[in-house]
Amino acid sequence: MNIFASAALIAALATAAPATAQTAIGDLQASRSITIEGRVTDVFGNKFVLEDDSGRILVETGPSWWRTTEVSVDENVTVIGEPGASRTFDAFRIRHGDGREIVIREPDMPPPWAGQASPDGSERRLQRRADADDQREIDTALSTGIDLKKITEDAGYVFGYDVDRKKDHYEVEAFGPNGAEVELHIDFTGNIRRIAMDDPTYDDAGLRQIVENAGYEWRGDIDRKKKHYEVEAVNAYGERVELHVDYSGEIYKEKWD
Repeated sequence: MNIFASAALIAALATAAPATAQTAIGDLQASRSITIEGRVTDVFGNKFVLEDDSGRILVETGPSWWRTTEVSVDENVTVIGEPGASRTFDAFRIRHGDGREIVIREPDMPPPWAGQASPDGSERRLQRRADADDQREIDTALSTGIDLKKITEDAGYVFGYDVDRKKDHYEVEAFGPNGAEVELHIDFTGNIRRIAMDDPTYDDAGLRQIVENAGYEWRGDIDRKKKHYEVEAVNAYGERVELHVDYSGEIYKEKWD
């Protein structure tokens, strides 16, 4: 099956959104407004896995209470967006094979749902101003050349103005492309060392996708900890390892099992 768009489909898409170059999933690099197309192989709530001849990727579309995408397994869709973290793709627009287009959000803008409360009140509203203690930490970091807000926003997150200074890093509240609250660990050189979450966002199938996309063989043994998963896998050298995957989906540690 040919999973790349026909010339007619690309022309139709260009009338509804800024023109973008189509890119194979396996060739994705950090950039904005990339167009990919493929077959939907799995659907996880409001997320789905898109596959073409070059590879697979998990497409993030924001919370379902904000906008539903209604994609189906085996459907061919075109997605305009940008690569996210941990082999994900943040969608701006989705075009179905029948011509329906779903606008998720605009590029170069924070996600409109970030920090907003969901209808059941489960997502806390974004803190838009720092209190005195937080502002002191923000100003102190800025005086050493570390602009916590800019670092957060450059990484694609919405700055939450809640900052704690630790022994060797800052812990910064932020909101990710899917609206979930995260904690960025930014070291004293301005690098994001870790992205932590209090609540998991992946079921077993989604976790398996992360592990396999990173090149590991899935073993299926999962141990959920307070801040991360511990997952048994096999690395590229055939060694059994234990992967530590935080709740944002980042594999941050590999241990021999």
